[in-house]
Amino acid sequence: MNTLVFEKTILAPAADLYRAFTTPLGFQEWLVWQAAVMTYPGGPYHLVWANSYYANGEYKELVPNQKISFTWFGKGDPAPTLIEITLHQEGDKTKFKLAHQGIGIDPIWETPRKEIAHGWETSLENLVSVMETGRDLRQVNRPMLGIAGIEELDNVTAKRLGTSVKAGLIIGTPLAGYGAVQAGLLKEDVLVELAGVPMPNYAAFYAEMQKHRAGETISAVAYRGAEKLIFSITLSSSPVPEPPMTSARLTEEIKIQTEKNYLELEKCFEKVSDAEASRNPAPGEWSAREVLAHLIQNERDLHALVQCSLSDKIFEWSDNSPARIAATIAVYPTVAELLAELKRTEEETFVLLEYLPETFSQRKASFWGFSYTIMSFSTHTAGHIEQIQTALK
Repeated sequence: MNTLVFEKTILAPAADLYRAFTTPLGFQEWLVWQAAVMTYPGGPYHLVWANSYYANGEYKELVPNQKISFTWFGKGDPAPTLIEITLHQEGDKTKFKLAHQGIGIDPIWETPRKEIAHGWETSLENLVSVMETGRDLRQVNRPMLGIAGIEELDNVTAKRLGTSVKAGLIIGTPLAGYGAVQAGLLKEDVLVELAGVPMPNYAAFYAEMQKHRAGETISAVAYRGAEKLIFSITLSSSPVPEPPMTSARLTEEIKIQTEKNYLELEKCFEKVSDAEASRNPAPGEWSAREVLAHLIQNERDLHALVQCSLSDKIFEWSDNSPARIAATIAVYPTVAELLAELKRTEEETFVLLEYLPETFSQRKASFWGFSYTIMSFSTHTAGHIEQIQTALK
Protein backbone atom coordinates (compact mmCIF):
# COMPACT_ATOMS: atom_id res chain seq x y z
CA MET A 1 0.00 0.00 0.00
CA ASN A 2 1.08 3.58 -0.72
CA THR A 3 0.69 6.71 1.36
CA LEU A 4 0.59 10.20 -0.13
CA VAL A 5 1.83 12.84 2.30
CA PHE A 6 1.29 16.59 2.03
CA GLU A 7 2.79 19.05 4.50
CA LYS A 8 2.21 22.79 4.77
CA THR A 9 2.95 25.58 7.22
CA ILE A 10 -0.13 27.79 7.09
CA LEU A 11 -0.57 31.28 8.51
CA ALA A 12 -3.85 30.50 10.26
CA PRO A 13 -5.08 29.15 13.61
CA ALA A 14 -5.36 25.40 14.02
CA ALA A 15 -9.02 25.92 14.94
CA ASP A 16 -9.77 27.34 11.47
CA LEU A 17 -8.07 24.40 9.77
CA TYR A 18 -9.92 21.93 12.00
CA ARG A 19 -13.19 23.62 11.02
CA ALA A 20 -12.28 23.32 7.31
CA PHE A 21 -12.48 19.51 7.60
CA THR A 22 -15.35 19.14 10.07
CA THR A 23 -18.19 21.49 9.06
CA PRO A 24 -20.27 21.69 5.85
CA LEU A 25 -19.50 25.38 5.30
CA GLY A 26 -15.84 24.80 6.19
CA PHE A 27 -15.55 22.19 3.41
CA GLN A 28 -17.51 24.32 0.95
CA GLU A 29 -15.29 27.37 1.41
CA TRP A 30 -12.25 25.70 -0.16
CA LEU A 31 -12.93 22.19 -1.46
CA VAL A 32 -16.41 21.18 -2.58
CA TRP A 33 -19.67 22.38 -4.02
CA GLN A 34 -21.86 20.73 -1.38
CA ALA A 35 -21.15 18.91 1.88
CA ALA A 36 -23.07 17.03 4.53
CA VAL A 37 -21.23 15.94 7.68
CA MET A 38 -21.95 14.46 11.09
CA THR A 39 -18.89 15.30 13.13
CA TYR A 40 -18.37 12.58 15.71
CA PRO A 41 -16.43 9.28 15.66
CA GLY A 42 -18.42 6.99 13.39
CA GLY A 43 -20.31 9.92 11.90
CA PRO A 44 -20.72 9.88 8.10
CA TYR A 45 -19.89 12.59 5.59
CA HIS A 46 -20.73 13.13 1.92
CA LEU A 47 -18.86 15.56 -0.34
CA VAL A 48 -19.94 16.60 -3.84
CA TRP A 49 -17.98 18.56 -6.46
CA ALA A 50 -19.47 20.55 -9.32
CA ASN A 51 -17.94 18.15 -11.86
CA SER A 52 -20.07 15.27 -10.45
CA TYR A 53 -17.20 13.77 -8.47
CA TYR A 54 -18.11 12.72 -4.93
CA ALA A 55 -16.56 11.09 -1.89
CA ASN A 56 -18.05 9.37 1.15
CA GLY A 57 -16.74 8.05 4.41
CA GLU A 58 -16.91 8.31 8.17
CA TYR A 59 -14.92 10.04 10.86
CA LYS A 60 -12.65 7.74 12.87
CA GLU A 61 -10.86 10.07 15.29
CA LEU A 62 -11.47 13.71 16.20
CA VAL A 63 -9.21 15.65 18.53
CA PRO A 64 -10.29 19.31 18.28
CA ASN A 65 -7.62 21.48 16.64
CA GLN A 66 -5.08 18.63 16.71
CA LYS A 67 -6.10 15.54 14.74
CA ILE A 68 -8.73 14.34 12.28
CA SER A 69 -8.97 10.95 10.63
CA PHE A 70 -11.67 9.66 8.31
CA THR A 71 -12.19 6.99 5.69
CA TRP A 72 -12.35 8.08 2.06
CA PHE A 73 -14.16 6.37 -0.81
CA GLY A 74 -14.06 8.58 -3.89
CA LYS A 75 -15.97 8.03 -7.11
CA GLY A 76 -13.96 5.55 -9.20
CA ASP A 77 -11.72 4.40 -6.34
CA PRO A 78 -11.25 0.59 -6.23
CA ALA A 79 -11.63 0.54 -2.45
CA PRO A 80 -11.92 2.83 0.59
CA THR A 81 -8.78 4.49 1.94
CA LEU A 82 -7.90 6.44 5.08
CA ILE A 83 -6.97 10.09 5.58
CA GLU A 84 -5.17 11.31 8.69
CA ILE A 85 -4.64 15.02 9.36
CA THR A 86 -2.48 16.43 12.14
CA LEU A 87 -2.35 20.07 13.24
CA HIS A 88 0.29 21.70 15.39
CA GLN A 89 -0.01 25.42 16.07
CA GLU A 90 3.13 27.43 16.65
CA GLY A 91 2.38 31.09 17.29
CA ASP A 92 0.22 32.45 14.51
CA LYS A 93 1.09 29.56 12.17
CA THR A 94 -0.02 25.94 12.03
CA LYS A 95 1.98 22.97 10.81
CA PHE A 96 -0.44 20.95 8.69
CA LYS A 97 0.09 17.35 7.57
CA LEU A 98 -2.29 15.23 5.50
CA ALA A 99 -1.49 11.56 4.95
CA HIS A 100 -3.72 9.70 2.50
CA GLN A 101 -3.14 6.05 3.41
CA GLY A 102 -4.07 2.69 1.92
CA ILE A 103 -3.75 3.51 -1.79
CA GLY A 104 -3.08 0.28 -3.66
CA ILE A 105 0.03 -0.43 -5.70
CA ASP A 106 -1.53 -2.76 -8.27
CA PRO A 107 -2.42 -1.52 -11.80
CA ILE A 108 -6.09 -0.89 -10.96
CA TRP A 109 -4.95 1.95 -8.67
CA GLU A 110 -2.69 3.68 -11.20
CA THR A 111 -5.25 6.22 -12.47
CA PRO A 112 -6.96 6.82 -9.11
CA ARG A 113 -3.56 7.38 -7.48
CA LYS A 114 -2.66 10.09 -10.01
CA GLU A 115 -6.07 11.72 -9.65
CA ILE A 116 -5.90 11.67 -5.85
CA ALA A 117 -2.40 13.21 -5.87
CA HIS A 118 -3.38 15.95 -8.32
CA GLY A 119 -6.63 16.60 -6.46
CA TRP A 120 -4.93 17.16 -3.12
CA GLU A 121 -2.14 19.29 -4.64
CA THR A 122 -4.57 21.75 -6.22
CA SER A 123 -7.08 21.66 -3.36
CA LEU A 124 -4.48 22.24 -0.65
CA GLU A 125 -3.10 25.15 -2.68
CA ASN A 126 -6.57 26.66 -2.40
CA LEU A 127 -6.80 25.79 1.29
CA VAL A 128 -3.65 27.81 1.96
CA SER A 129 -4.96 30.74 -0.09
CA VAL A 130 -8.36 30.71 1.62
CA MET A 131 -6.87 30.44 5.10
CA GLU A 132 -4.19 33.09 4.65
CA THR A 133 -5.91 35.66 2.42
CA GLY A 134 -9.53 34.53 2.09
CA ARG A 135 -9.18 34.37 -1.71
CA ASP A 136 -10.93 31.33 -3.16
CA LEU A 137 -8.85 30.38 -6.20
CA ARG A 138 -11.88 28.61 -7.69
CA GLN A 139 -13.44 32.06 -8.03
CA VAL A 140 -10.28 34.03 -8.73
CA ASN A 141 -9.10 31.73 -11.54
CA ARG A 142 -12.43 30.72 -13.03
CA PRO A 143 -13.00 31.34 -16.75
CA MET A 144 -15.99 33.23 -18.13
CA LEU A 145 -18.08 33.12 -21.29
CA GLY A 146 -18.98 36.75 -20.57
CA ILE A 147 -22.74 36.51 -20.09
CA ALA A 148 -24.93 38.35 -17.59
CA GLY A 149 -27.44 35.72 -16.52
CA ILE A 150 -28.20 32.16 -17.59
CA GLU A 151 -31.55 30.46 -17.07
CA GLU A 152 -32.65 26.88 -17.60
CA LEU A 153 -35.03 26.37 -20.52
CA ASP A 154 -38.64 25.42 -19.77
CA ASN A 155 -41.54 24.51 -22.05
CA VAL A 156 -43.14 27.97 -21.90
CA THR A 157 -39.95 29.78 -22.84
CA ALA A 158 -39.08 27.24 -25.53
CA LYS A 159 -42.43 27.90 -27.17
CA ARG A 160 -41.94 31.66 -26.99
CA LEU A 161 -38.47 31.40 -28.54
CA GLY A 162 -39.70 29.11 -31.30
CA THR A 163 -37.25 26.32 -30.59
CA SER A 164 -37.88 22.60 -30.50
CA VAL A 165 -35.04 22.09 -28.02
CA LYS A 166 -36.24 20.32 -24.88
CA ALA A 167 -33.35 21.17 -22.56
CA GLY A 168 -30.71 23.88 -22.56
CA LEU A 169 -29.61 27.20 -21.09
CA ILE A 170 -31.04 30.55 -22.15
CA ILE A 171 -28.27 33.08 -22.68
CA GLY A 172 -28.69 36.38 -20.85
CA THR A 173 -26.99 39.56 -22.03
CA PRO A 174 -23.54 38.93 -23.60
CA LEU A 175 -21.05 41.41 -22.14
CA ALA A 176 -18.94 43.66 -24.33
CA GLY A 177 -15.28 42.68 -24.53
CA TYR A 178 -15.82 39.05 -23.55
CA GLY A 179 -15.70 35.78 -25.49
CA ALA A 180 -19.46 35.34 -25.96
CA VAL A 181 -19.82 38.65 -27.84
CA GLN A 182 -16.73 38.03 -29.93
CA ALA A 183 -18.03 34.58 -30.88
CA GLY A 184 -21.39 35.99 -31.95
CA LEU A 185 -23.74 34.70 -29.24
CA LEU A 186 -26.87 36.80 -28.74
CA LYS A 187 -29.34 37.26 -25.90
CA GLU A 188 -31.88 34.40 -25.71
CA ASP A 189 -29.81 31.98 -27.77
CA VAL A 190 -30.30 28.54 -26.22
CA LEU A 191 -27.01 26.88 -25.35
CA VAL A 192 -27.27 23.08 -25.70
CA GLU A 193 -23.64 21.99 -25.83
CA LEU A 194 -20.30 23.28 -24.53
CA ALA A 195 -16.96 21.68 -25.40
CA GLY A 196 -18.88 18.65 -26.69
CA VAL A 197 -20.80 18.21 -23.42
CA PRO A 198 -24.63 18.56 -23.27
CA MET A 199 -25.90 21.53 -21.24
CA PRO A 200 -29.31 20.43 -19.85
CA ASN A 201 -29.02 22.54 -16.69
CA TYR A 202 -26.86 25.01 -14.79
CA ALA A 203 -25.09 22.25 -12.83
CA ALA A 204 -23.76 20.80 -16.11
CA PHE A 205 -22.59 24.25 -17.21
CA TYR A 206 -20.82 24.92 -13.91
CA ALA A 207 -19.17 21.48 -13.94
CA GLU A 208 -17.86 21.92 -17.48
CA MET A 209 -16.54 25.42 -16.87
CA GLN A 210 -14.56 24.05 -13.91
CA LYS A 211 -12.53 21.96 -16.33
CA HIS A 212 -11.22 24.95 -18.30
CA ARG A 213 -9.08 28.02 -17.81
CA ALA A 214 -9.16 31.56 -19.16
CA GLY A 215 -7.59 31.81 -22.59
CA GLU A 216 -8.78 28.40 -23.79
CA THR A 217 -10.97 28.23 -26.90
CA ILE A 218 -13.88 25.81 -26.75
CA SER A 219 -16.78 24.89 -29.02
CA ALA A 220 -20.42 25.68 -28.32
CA VAL A 221 -23.71 24.66 -29.93
CA ALA A 222 -26.76 26.90 -29.55
CA TYR A 223 -30.17 27.42 -31.12
CA ARG A 224 -31.45 30.79 -32.27
CA GLY A 225 -35.12 30.03 -32.71
CA ALA A 226 -35.19 26.93 -34.89
CA GLU A 227 -31.70 27.51 -36.30
CA LYS A 228 -28.79 25.44 -35.00
CA LEU A 229 -25.52 27.39 -34.71
CA ILE A 230 -21.94 26.35 -33.88
CA PHE A 231 -19.57 28.78 -32.15
CA SER A 232 -15.93 28.91 -31.15
CA ILE A 233 -15.54 30.81 -27.86
CA THR A 234 -12.35 32.02 -26.22
CA LEU A 235 -12.86 32.00 -22.48
CA SER A 236 -12.17 35.25 -20.67
CA SER A 237 -10.62 35.74 -17.26
CA SER A 238 -12.89 36.54 -14.35
CA PRO A 239 -12.55 40.08 -12.99
CA VAL A 240 -12.56 39.48 -9.25
CA PRO A 241 -12.39 42.76 -7.32
CA GLU A 242 -10.85 42.50 -3.89
CA PRO A 243 -13.78 42.68 -1.48
CA PRO A 244 -13.52 44.68 1.75
CA MET A 245 -12.13 42.60 4.60
CA THR A 246 -13.66 44.49 7.54
CA SER A 247 -17.33 44.83 8.48
CA ALA A 248 -17.12 48.65 8.48
CA ARG A 249 -15.63 48.87 4.98
CA LEU A 250 -18.02 46.24 3.65
CA THR A 251 -21.02 48.15 5.00
CA GLU A 252 -19.74 51.39 3.51
CA GLU A 253 -19.23 49.84 0.07
CA ILE A 254 -22.63 48.14 0.11
CA LYS A 255 -24.34 51.41 1.05
CA ILE A 256 -22.74 53.26 -1.87
CA GLN A 257 -23.63 50.58 -4.41
CA THR A 258 -27.14 49.97 -3.10
CA GLU A 259 -28.11 53.64 -2.90
CA LYS A 260 -26.84 54.24 -6.45
CA ASN A 261 -28.93 51.32 -7.75
CA TYR A 262 -31.98 52.50 -5.81
CA LEU A 263 -31.82 55.92 -7.44
CA GLU A 264 -31.71 54.22 -10.84
CA LEU A 265 -34.75 52.15 -9.89
CA GLU A 266 -36.69 55.24 -8.89
CA LYS A 267 -35.87 56.84 -12.25
CA CYS A 268 -37.20 53.78 -14.05
CA PHE A 269 -40.66 54.29 -12.54
CA GLU A 270 -40.98 58.04 -13.00
CA LYS A 271 -44.32 58.78 -14.72
CA VAL A 272 -45.08 55.04 -14.89
CA SER A 273 -48.50 53.88 -13.74
CA ASP A 274 -49.11 50.74 -11.69
CA ALA A 275 -50.96 49.28 -14.67
CA GLU A 276 -47.97 49.83 -16.95
CA ALA A 277 -45.63 48.32 -14.35
CA SER A 278 -47.88 45.25 -14.15
CA ARG A 279 -47.71 44.34 -17.84
CA ASN A 280 -45.74 41.22 -18.76
CA PRO A 281 -43.54 41.81 -21.83
CA ALA A 282 -44.23 38.25 -23.00
CA PRO A 283 -45.68 35.01 -21.59
CA GLY A 284 -43.42 33.70 -18.85
CA GLU A 285 -41.50 36.99 -18.45
CA TRP A 286 -41.69 39.12 -15.31
CA SER A 287 -43.39 42.48 -15.30
CA ALA A 288 -41.47 45.44 -13.88
CA ARG A 289 -43.50 45.10 -10.69
CA GLU A 290 -42.58 41.41 -10.37
CA VAL A 291 -38.90 42.26 -10.77
CA LEU A 292 -39.23 44.64 -7.80
CA ALA A 293 -40.78 41.81 -5.78
CA HIS A 294 -37.86 39.59 -6.75
CA LEU A 295 -35.36 42.21 -5.55
CA ILE A 296 -37.17 42.41 -2.20
CA GLN A 297 -37.04 38.62 -1.83
CA ASN A 298 -33.33 38.59 -2.70
CA GLU A 299 -32.65 41.20 -0.03
CA ARG A 300 -34.51 39.06 2.51
CA ASP A 301 -32.50 36.05 1.38
CA LEU A 302 -29.38 38.10 1.97
CA HIS A 303 -30.44 38.49 5.62
CA ALA A 304 -30.80 34.71 5.82
CA LEU A 305 -27.33 34.33 4.28
CA VAL A 306 -25.87 36.50 7.04
CA GLN A 307 -27.59 34.40 9.69
CA CYS A 308 -26.37 31.12 8.16
CA SER A 309 -22.82 32.46 7.80
CA LEU A 310 -22.71 33.50 11.46
CA SER A 311 -24.10 30.09 12.46
CA ASP A 312 -21.52 28.29 10.27
CA LYS A 313 -24.26 26.78 8.12
CA ILE A 314 -24.66 26.51 4.35
CA PHE A 315 -27.28 28.79 2.82
CA GLU A 316 -29.27 27.79 -0.26
CA TRP A 317 -30.62 30.63 -2.40
CA SER A 318 -34.34 30.47 -3.11
CA ASP A 319 -35.65 30.27 -6.65
CA ASN A 320 -38.20 33.07 -6.13
CA SER A 321 -41.13 30.86 -7.08
CA PRO A 322 -44.25 32.45 -8.66
CA ALA A 323 -46.10 31.94 -5.37
CA ARG A 324 -43.48 33.89 -3.45
CA ILE A 325 -43.48 36.75 -5.97
CA ALA A 326 -47.28 36.82 -5.98
CA ALA A 327 -47.39 36.95 -2.19
CA THR A 328 -45.10 39.97 -2.07
CA ILE A 329 -47.16 41.80 -4.68
CA ALA A 330 -50.38 40.96 -2.83
CA VAL A 331 -49.08 42.65 0.32
CA TYR A 332 -47.38 45.55 -1.54
CA PRO A 333 -49.60 46.00 -4.62
CA THR A 334 -48.33 49.36 -5.88
CA VAL A 335 -44.94 50.38 -7.23
CA ALA A 336 -44.63 52.98 -4.46
CA GLU A 337 -45.21 50.33 -1.79
CA LEU A 338 -42.78 47.89 -3.42
CA LEU A 339 -40.05 50.56 -3.66
CA ALA A 340 -40.64 51.55 -0.03
CA GLU A 341 -40.39 47.93 1.14
CA LEU A 342 -37.23 47.39 -0.90
CA LYS A 343 -35.74 50.51 0.73
CA ARG A 344 -36.60 49.19 4.21
CA THR A 345 -35.07 45.76 3.57
CA GLU A 346 -31.91 47.39 2.20
CA GLU A 347 -31.60 49.62 5.26
CA GLU A 348 -32.00 46.54 7.45
CA THR A 349 -29.13 44.96 5.52
CA PHE A 350 -26.87 47.92 6.35
CA VAL A 351 -27.61 47.65 10.07
CA LEU A 352 -27.21 43.87 10.00
CA LEU A 353 -23.75 44.21 8.45
CA GLU A 354 -22.77 46.79 11.08
CA TYR A 355 -23.58 44.22 13.78
CA LEU A 356 -21.30 41.52 12.36
CA PRO A 357 -19.01 40.30 15.15
CA GLU A 358 -15.31 41.02 14.77
CA THR A 359 -14.50 37.32 15.21
CA PHE A 360 -16.37 36.58 11.97
CA SER A 361 -14.49 39.15 9.89
CA GLN A 362 -11.19 37.86 11.33
CA ARG A 363 -11.92 34.39 9.89
CA LYS A 364 -10.60 35.08 6.41
CA ALA A 365 -11.81 31.76 5.00
CA SER A 366 -15.41 32.83 5.64
CA PHE A 367 -15.34 36.60 5.32
CA TRP A 368 -13.78 36.83 1.84
CA GLY A 369 -16.42 34.59 0.27
CA PHE A 370 -19.15 36.29 2.28
CA SER A 371 -18.03 39.75 1.13
CA TYR A 372 -17.56 38.57 -2.46
CA THR A 373 -21.13 37.25 -2.56
CA ILE A 374 -22.67 40.39 -1.07
CA MET A 375 -20.66 42.70 -3.34
CA SER A 376 -21.99 40.79 -6.37
CA PHE A 377 -25.50 41.97 -5.48
CA SER A 378 -24.75 45.29 -7.18
CA THR A 379 -24.21 43.56 -10.53
CA HIS A 380 -27.29 41.42 -9.96
CA THR A 381 -29.46 44.48 -9.29
CA ALA A 382 -28.00 46.37 -12.25
CA GLY A 383 -28.99 43.48 -14.52
CA HIS A 384 -32.55 43.62 -13.21
CA ILE A 385 -32.70 47.39 -13.72
CA GLU A 386 -32.04 46.72 -17.39
CA GLN A 387 -34.78 44.05 -17.28
CA ILE A 388 -37.21 46.59 -15.80
CA GLN A 389 -36.35 49.17 -18.45
CA THR A 390 -36.97 46.58 -21.18
CA ALA A 391 -40.28 45.50 -19.61
CA LEU A 392 -41.52 49.09 -19.39
CA LYS A 393 -40.62 49.78 -23.02
